[in-house]
Amino acid sequence: MKALVLFALLFGLHTAHAQPGQSPEQLTVDDQALLAHGYISTGQQIGGGLTAMMFGFGLGQAVEGRWSDTGWIFTLGDSAATLAFTVGLFSAIECTNLSCPNAGRGFLLMALGAGGGAVLRLWGTVDAVIGPQLHNRRVRDLRARLGYPYAQLSPYVAPPRDGAGAVGGLAWRF
Repeated sequence: MKALVLFALLFGLHTAHAQPGQSPEQLTVDDQALLAHGYISTGQQIGGGLTAMMFGFGLGQAVEGRWSDTGWIFTLGDSAATLAFTVGLFSAIECTNLSCPNAGRGFLLMALGAGGGAVLRLWGTVDAVIGPQLHNRRVRDLRARLGYPYAQLSPYVAPPRDGAGAVGGLAWRF
């Protein structure tokens, strides 16, 4: 009997099982959207992290398909920081001497814009690197809760029993 169940799990010949009290038809809208979006690929993760680090403005999250989750925060924040820096710069340029009353306000806006932009760039880059892993974990947990099989193939290298050389292969976890 165990062999038949294992065969069914390996080849997808099973019915979806939900947690007690929740059938697959009773998925929340968020769960349905999560299943529809699926996993974020490794290429998207790398591209999103690099794009967030170089350009900001939520573009890294857009590459990963997560702009509506957190990317919009960085689009608005980076736009506001850029606007504050620009307004401060022009306000400071208007004053040719430091005794002008707008010079202090201009320099303050420039400092707030630059500091806010730096903080948002760092935060956006960290979010673009960590966010896909959290998203993929949520997708994996939801699929497990619904009874979908999970299999992972990973390479390994280990020392042999006799101590000479190395042994390598593939591990299949399910």
